[in-house]
Amino acid sequence: MFRRLISRPLPLVLAAAVVAIAGLAALPQLPVDLFPDLDYPLINVVTHLPAGGAEDVERLVTRPIEAALLGMPDLVRLSSRSGPGISRVTVELAWGTPVAAARNRVQARLAEVALPAGARPRLENIGSSLAKVATYALRGGDPAAVAAWARAELAPRLAALPGVQRIEVLGGGEAAFRIDLDTEALQRHHLAARQVADAVAAAHLLATAGHLESHGRDRLVRVDGRITDLETLRRVVVGRSPEGHVIPLAAVARVYRGTVPERYRLRVDGAPAVALVVHKQLGSSTVAVSRAVARRLRAAAPPAGARLEKVYDQAEIITAAYRTMRNQLLGGALCAALALLWGLGRHRLTLVIALTVPLALLAAVAGMRLLGLGIDLMTLAAMTVSAGMLVDDGIVVLENVVRHRQAGAPWPRAALAGSREILAPDVAGTLTTLAAFLPLAAVGGLAGRLFHP
Repeated sequence: MFRRLISRPLPLVLAAAVVAIAGLAALPQLPVDLFPDLDYPLINVVTHLPAGGAEDVERLVTRPIEAALLGMPDLVRLSSRSGPGISRVTVELAWGTPVAAARNRVQARLAEVALPAGARPRLENIGSSLAKVATYALRGGDPAAVAAWARAELAPRLAALPGVQRIEVLGGGEAAFRIDLDTEALQRHHLAARQVADAVAAAHLLATAGHLESHGRDRLVRVDGRITDLETLRRVVVGRSPEGHVIPLAAVARVYRGTVPERYRLRVDGAPAVALVVHKQLGSSTVAVSRAVARRLRAAAPPAGARLEKVYDQAEIITAAYRTMRNQLLGGALCAALALLWGLGRHRLTLVIALTVPLALLAAVAGMRLLGLGIDLMTLAAMTVSAGMLVDDGIVVLENVVRHRQAGAPWPRAALAGSREILAPDVAGTLTTLAAFLPLAAVGGLAGRLFHP
């Protein structure tokens, strides 16, 4: 086979061209990230209970959630932590468990748990924290108005971009109607705070009224009694006087527009701000997602007085790291080429190795595309090590070919004899190097996921 390839090199040249074209076509399609995607099998169930003490949170929230999650498939450990106003239940699953399916099972079990009013569990996992690719800050203007604009207009537009999982809006407070009860007025009208709260809750209602059969179809009837303006809220009847007169909410409380009480305050350079945290989907390119978000934000028009600033962008870190590795790889390749030119004294032989390395890297890129791998620090490190091994093997083969040529053999015969003689020991030497990395295939846990590519 070697003799045929040497005597008729055209098929080999065409095969090399096909590999190069396939690699060049696959390169823009590979996702670019800092690390491989980690589907870490750990889910946190975070539940906030405003104004709840640590003991109340444990009794009313943490214990019911733990009871519902016990017995889940692939469950390794269940732990919890309760504090004032917050419950955190950690579900640790066996490695290899699909986290997306596990999240669905957790949500299904949580839907059956009876929790206090206002307590809504939220699922988090380590993979989602690593998926935070960028953070932007909105500074200036009214923080509540800016936050409302970000949630209603900006976040949906960003979430519609390819590769974006969700947009998290932090800070600024959430617009709400505030009701400050007047204790003296309550005593004067013989009302309790609970009566007022129940009356407001009954007036602000979104409920299902039943079903309506019409033309062979069963339609769901829903009553939307939610209050959307201040005057309607102020006129809500909260009780009656002994004479039978209605007592509106405005008679016993001050009603005004405000924000939901914040558990924390977000500041940038000491000034109040609203943060936008961009989460990417598993398997998508961090650089592509970050650039798409940046383009969309450049076209956004924040409310008057507000300005958009970049706080953190993982794509910049990735680009800088790849630029450094690229420069080091090119510098190493140049040094190797100069060393070969000085050692062999033949520019054509040096050119052979100089062309072999990028061709092999393009073949690796095409293979990565077929295997579903992306470009990250781990795969780049592997390609760098492989390129070094390829240069070493190429030097050994070419030196043996030159030896046969100096002995008087013509170039075709020297190439054939030199390659055949060195093939077995060269392959054996490469395999011994690869054998040193074989134990990594048996490593489990987080380290195994990192080294898997």
